[in-house]
Amino acid sequence: MGAQATGTRPLRWRGLHLPRDTGVIDVGTAAALEAGAWQPGLTAAAFALARADARAAVIGSGCGHIVALLAGKLGLPHLAIVEPDPERRAHLAALARLNGLPRLSLLEAQALPDFAPALLFLDATTSPLPRLPALPTLSALAAAGGDAGRPPDTVTEAASAAGLAPDADLTRDGACVFRRP
Repeated sequence: MGAQATGTRPLRWRGLHLPRDTGVIDVGTAAALEAGAWQPGLTAAAFALARADARAAVIGSGCGHIVALLAGKLGLPHLAIVEPDPERRAHLAALARLNGLPRLSLLEAQALPDFAPALLFLDATTSPLPRLPALPTLSALAAAGGDAGRPPDTVTEAASAAGLAPDADLTRDGACVFRRP
């Protein structure tokens, strides 16, 4: 993991704990989180769109706040996180331990969950994920057949094949929410 010292107090945000890791959460974001002043569009979307019985996927974890919010505060039955960066995956594993979140699946960039999510959060603000080469299909994609039987190789193609559409009001600055129309 990045620069988290042993015994360092975790960040507290909305009743959740986030590892204080300067390699993942910069000093300005950490201060805003602790002051309660940080609520980008994806946070508001998570509160507005996620239902406690929905399965969701997050592609690109950012600083982990959406993951903590969806799994910890909203209690989704299952949350899959696709994160290519090993440091960020380690950060998410620490976040899950700190908050007692057993329903997380941490996946590398070459994988997606084997279920069709009702919501797909894309956060490419910190680690761009424009293409996902050799992307295996979601269970819904196998049924859809994809384009000439070819698995999708972009996040947008994967979301579309799973029956999810981008929410125009929640698409900005490298972040997007896909949901069932």
